[in-house]
Amino acid sequence: MAENRAYALAAVAQSERARIARRQADNAIKRAGSRTETIMGEKQQAILMALNSIPKGHVSSYGEVAKRAGLPGYARLVCRVLRELPDRNTTPWWRVVRADGKSAMSADSPGGAEQRRKLKAEGVEFKGEKIVGPWW
Repeated sequence: MAENRAYALAAVAQSERARIARRQADNAIKRAGSRTETIMGEKQQAILMALNSIPKGHVSSYGEVAKRAGLPGYARLVCRVLRELPDRNTTPWWRVVRADGKSAMSADSPGGAEQRRKLKAEGVEFKGEKIVGPWW
């Protein structure tokens, strides 16, 4: 019971942080002008399309998602897009991991535990903390 409550509180805090980050990003884009908004919007859409094309039961690295989105070298932007997802249930964020096969989140964190649970449910193989694959 205490674990469920702690998880719920962590989820609420994470949701609130994401909402604040989205508002700050929106304000920054408004200050920068419409050209920046169009370019960022196009890049974010390309990343979201690449994320949504990762097959169930597979994982990909941040850099590989950026490459497949036509944005080689933009792995950090993939991280940002994932962090700012408006609906974490429709985009398969849990299928993106570090290039070394480890989760970017601590296994002890609620997000790390959720990622591991979702990947295992899809049949992704683990060896200790490292993801064996299959890779996309």
